[in-house]
Amino acid sequence: MTQLIISMNLLSSIILLAANGQVMRLETHYEDSPLYGFGLFHTLTDGRGQPTSVLVDTGSNYFSFVWKDWYEAATKRSCSTMAAGCFECEGPCAPKEPTKNLEFLDGTRMKVFQRKEKLAVGHTDVNDLIFGLIFDQDPPPTEESPISILGLSSNEGDANFPSLMKQLRAKGFIGSSIFALYLFPSSLPFIDGGLLLGGGDSSLHIKPMPFTELLTGDGLYKVKLHTLQVGDGHMTIGINEDVLLDTGTNFLLVSQIYYDKLIKDIKAQANKAAGMTVPITFDSGRDVWTFPCQYLTIMPPLTFGLCEEKLYTIECLTPCDCLPC
Repeated sequence: MTQLIISMNLLSSIILLAANGQVMRLETHYEDSPLYGFGLFHTLTDGRGQPTSVLVDTGSNYFSFVWKDWYEAATKRSCSTMAAGCFECEGPCAPKEPTKNLEFLDGTRMKVFQRKEKLAVGHTDVNDLIFGLIFDQDPPPTEESPISILGLSSNEGDANFPSLMKQLRAKGFIGSSIFALYLFPSSLPFIDGGLLLGGGDSSLHIKPMPFTELLTGDGLYKVKLHTLQVGDGHMTIGINEDVLLDTGTNFLLVSQIYYDKLIKDIKAQANKAAGMTVPITFDSGRDVWTFPCQYLTIMPPLTFGLCEEKLYTIECLTPCDCLPC
């Protein structure tokens, strides 16, 4: 089946309060992190208070950090040039077994070795957390900036590299594998919100709270998309495709059958709102569509219908939530 893959930009902020078997709340921020770019980040600290920002990624189970020694040797740059920072070992460390190859939807490959240290997750110190340290990447870090990752997919990893959720549950900090993402009202480009680990918080719901079935058979989070509408244009119905909800990507990826029409509709609605032709152009070097940010406020909303019986919708406030500008 063709698959429509969407980063719904669950731009969250994560605040974490831990008690045995309860919900942990973590602060997160959706922001531009040079040299990596935009993403949803949470800052973890090691036992010495050294901070490292991790990308919150619902599309993977990886829990890994950019290793300082490797990054600085490979790029001849200081880790201080990366806003997210790197992880520096307490004491000597070097690549050794067990190692693991990490692969991502955009084709990036990384290699990590195992490390175990105390980390502060939010405001809670957790001893002996297992994570990977990146010591190789294709393309190299001089071409594609690496990033540390906090993966939240339902696939819990393996014995040598378990997911953070699996470890927190095993250590009694959370009682289940449930997590919840929420957003605070804000304006782009910086949005804060929350990530709850081990449960949810009904006080944050806008009631009545609609639900749609979540498909997790392959460890990823998918929902069925039934309709798609750009601005007040014609609504495309009968789509019936799986949508991948992936906070680890900052793009809207669309199956080929709907691609041309979606781009055409975005251009038409933007031109209508601006009263002129908005320069929306394809950047073949980066393989993305772009437009000048001065047109951000007039870009049309994208409305996704996720429930067949009663068409509940989610609006991507502007295409710039999904397309770089």
